[in-house]
Amino acid sequence: MNVKRYKSFQEFHADFKNEFSQSKNGRLTAWFHQIGTLGQGCGCTRKARAKFCFKEYRKVTHVLKNDNINLMKMKFPNTQFEFAEGDELFWVMPTVGHQYSPLWPKDASGVHVKPE
Repeated sequence: MNVKRYKSFQEFHADFKNEFSQSKNGRLTAWFHQIGTLGQGCGCTRKARAKFCFKEYRKVTHVLKNDNINLMKMKFPNTQFEFAEGDELFWVMPTVGHQYSPLWPKDASGVHVKPE
């Protein structure tokens, strides 16, 4: 099994910018457009746009739909995706064949774990 750990929304964007910029998921498309244009436009709004991108990254479990998740798993088969902010892991998406749930509780170290 492979593991891909994203430590920022920029890393996640780099892996899926082509696939998700054309998604039918409007929220995801808008978010990826914002990420892709952070270096453009007026600097006076850049801080607010970056804040929006960061907040959406922390809500990635609500942003991604099943077809987006399936695409991720097809692009990188047998891969567990981990989402972190720096070293703080806040969501783990298991490989194909494992039950997916963004609502798994966190253990004492703050990692989402499958309930028994």
